[in-house]
Amino acid sequence: MALMYFNLTLYWKEGRFENECKNWVNQSALPHDKLVQLSIPLPPIHEQHLVVDRVETLLERVKIAKEALDKIPGVMKRFRQAALKKAFSGGLTTEWREHHQGLEPAAELLRRIREQRKYHYEEEVRGAKAEGRKLPKKPKFSETEPLETSDLLELPKEWLWSCLNELAVTQPGFACGNKNVEDGLMHLRMNNIGDDCYLNKDLIRKVPLDFKIEKYLLKKGDLLFCHTNSGKLVGKNKMQFSIWMGIVLTATI
Repeated sequence: MALMYFNLTLYWKEGRFENECKNWVNQSALPHDKLVQLSIPLPPIHEQHLVVDRVETLLERVKIAKEALDKIPGVMKRFRQAALKKAFSGGLTTEWREHHQGLEPAAELLRRIREQRKYHYEEEVRGAKAEGRKLPKKPKFSETEPLETSDLLELPKEWLWSCLNELAVTQPGFACGNKNVEDGLMHLRMNNIGDDCYLNKDLIRKVPLDFKIEKYLLKKGDLLFCHTNSGKLVGKNKMQFSIWMGIVLTATI
C-alpha cells in the first residue's frame, strides 16, 4: 500500500487528477470510474519493498534539503517529483534487478491477487446465503478490460501495468452535514489532515452512533484519497496510521 501511496502522490503532484476532474463553481470531483481505472505500475513483490525503502530515503534527503533551500520551493517540488518518477519507472532498482534474476515476476503476483480476491468474494457470497443476507456486489476488478499501454512509460520486463481497480478496494465515506455531538465518533475530513500527515483533532467533528459504521471505520494500512474538493486538492492522499484507528470518513474521501 505504501507503493500505491507514493504513486498516487506522484500523479497528484503532476496535476493528473486535476485534469480529469469534473468542475463546478467552487468544487471539483474525480469520477469513480476514472479513479478505479488509473494505470498503476506493478513491480514484483520483492522489488516493491526496495522501491519503497529507496523512495523514503530520497524523500528524507529532500526534506533535509528543503530546510536549507526553503526560499526556492519550486526547485524542491521538481526534485521530489523527479525522485518519484524515477522510482515508478524502475530507475531506482536497475542494479538490484541485475543481481536478482529469476524472482517471481509481477504477472504472477497479479494472478495471485486476482485469485485471492475471487476467493474472498466467493466466501462472502456463501456467508450471505447461509445467513439469509443480501448478496455482496460482484467486484468490478473481475470485469476489468486489458490496459492500453502504448501511451504509458516503458517498464522493466519483470514489471507490468495494472489498474487501481485490480489492486485495491475503494470505499467512499459518508456525509454528516452539520452534525457534531460531544459523545460520538470522530469524523475525518480533508482539513483535518496536514501535509505532514498530522491529524488535527481540534477541527474534527464527532457524529452520533446511530447508523451502521463498520464499513466506514479506518483500518491500519488504508489509503485515504480526496476525490472531491478544489481542483488542486483532488488526489491528495495519505497513508492510514494506527493513531487514526476508530475514525470514520467524510463523503469526499
